[in-house]
Amino acid sequence: MIDEILLVDDDDVTNFVHQHMIKIRFPNIPIRIESNGAAALEYILKKPFNEYLILLDLNMPVMSGLDFLKAIENDVHRFNLKIYVLSSSIDLRDKHEVDAFSHVESFLQKPLRDNLLDELINTYKIRS
Repeated sequence: MIDEILLVDDDDVTNFVHQHMIKIRFPNIPIRIESNGAAALEYILKKPFNEYLILLDLNMPVMSGLDFLKAIENDVHRFNLKIYVLSSSIDLRDKHEVDAFSHVESFLQKPLRDNLLDELINTYKIRS
């Protein structure tokens, strides 16, 4: 069961909208927002035993989503992560790069949609 949802995106509006969507329907699940991959990685390392659903943007300052995926690639077995890349990119090269990481569940287009949220909630038995 998912312990926490981690929104990793440098866009405050996107984070606000996604957090609001999740909180309205699932008020009991903790949501953490980090503005870049480095901050997200630091947070996960502090709580390595939690199960996370991560919605990860690609283009961010400090550490991009791709750099985050590379940073955890060799240690992904240490964590319980369900990672979805949620990006506004329509560049197929981005999708192909993400597809190379076996620990990514899917590459999705922003914004988060209700039907996708329902699917994630049902798949990972997120408590409502």
